[in-house]
Amino acid sequence: MRWKKIYDIYFVLNIQLVFVPFFILYSDCTVSAVNTTVSWQGVPAYTDFNQSSAFFIPKPFRENKRQNITNLLNITYSRSGVNLAAEARATLQDDDEKRYDTQFNEFYYDFTVAEQDLSIGKKRLSWGVGYGFRPLDVVQKENRRRLYDQTIEGVPLLSWDHFAASWALTVLYTPPSHGTFGNEAAESALALKYQTAWQSADIHSVIRISKENHTEIGGGFANVVNESLELHGSFLYQRRYAKRLNRLIENPQSPLLSEDPMQLHTLHNGGKALFGFTWTTLAGISLIGEMWYDKNAYSRRQWLALRDLTVAQQQLTGINATMDEAIYNNINANSVVFQQTSIQRQNLFLRISYEKFDWSSAIEGLVTPADNGWVVTAVVTQQGNNHRLQWGLRLFGGKSDSVYNSVNKNKLVYFLWRWTIPLL
Repeated sequence: MRWKKIYDIYFVLNIQLVFVPFFILYSDCTVSAVNTTVSWQGVPAYTDFNQSSAFFIPKPFRENKRQNITNLLNITYSRSGVNLAAEARATLQDDDEKRYDTQFNEFYYDFTVAEQDLSIGKKRLSWGVGYGFRPLDVVQKENRRRLYDQTIEGVPLLSWDHFAASWALTVLYTPPSHGTFGNEAAESALALKYQTAWQSADIHSVIRISKENHTEIGGGFANVVNESLELHGSFLYQRRYAKRLNRLIENPQSPLLSEDPMQLHTLHNGGKALFGFTWTTLAGISLIGEMWYDKNAYSRRQWLALRDLTVAQQQLTGINATMDEAIYNNINANSVVFQQTSIQRQNLFLRISYEKFDWSSAIEGLVTPADNGWVVTAVVTQQGNNHRLQWGLRLFGGKSDSVYNSVNKNKLVYFLWRWTIPLL
């Protein structure tokens, strides 16, 4: 628990304490090489809410903010094995409500003992292959389909790396910390990644052992077939995995509960698998296609049961304010399903992009074939030497009872401007 307490202290540091260690380290930069950058990012965004969704919660039970502006100040620092990435965030919403937050995304130390590479601290790392989804990402568990580029928060760890001519091995320990959706329990874990080359392919294999999930083991590959085509795939077997299911579906004695109805269930023999390709041309066109299966996500039957329950709860509203508050508290709990990396088990993903000089554009679509739901995202980017401009749009739709048609948003629009200043 000592590690977790240390990082919990970092999470609640105010803006002054975020920058004090940075300036202390930076003041003695003549001793060895220093790599320091400061970047500012501004993102005004607009959300169009889907008020016909059974998961939509109206005012005054939820403040649905249509407009917001997020300003983000990032500092990265690297010197003599010490690596730091800190951020300060300010968010202004359409009713002038302001929120401030600071955190360390990374703070770790790389060092060598007896010619062995070691690392300790809070570090970002992503394992496996895949663009829209990575089954082998058993440590970071990154959401690969965030709306726009955002700095992810690292994981506390102690790691050992060994590099040979044709292979590499990483062994790491992660102390108890808050997990992702469906695995909030604090748990420690031991993980191993082995990577090697075989002919024209990179081969990956991972093992993760923890008390909650027991054993997770998997493998993957990335193979460059020719100058235009690359194939990749991976799979992961989980001895145990966790999923949140609504207790009212299994025991429909009452349409409402006073406490959280979404109960964490421990299930056995889970699995994830992905196969995809990347095709590029000399003209700057690139095409990525992927299909994946995730047993951690809801099946079609599980989704329909939750949706039907939510529709039935919405039909009870309008009796009185006290009753409505209890209903919307239950609906809000049901909405946690949308926080999963994969909402449905079967997914098809396609992305086409075009790049010329410092401009690029991309359009991508995700389809859930079990219910014919879809998400479409379009992005246009201009990348300069020290700045980035980006405009993006995301749309949700599909059949009336599909997952993505039931999201409480119709579309998201944003504009991003990032300015980076390398200091040393």
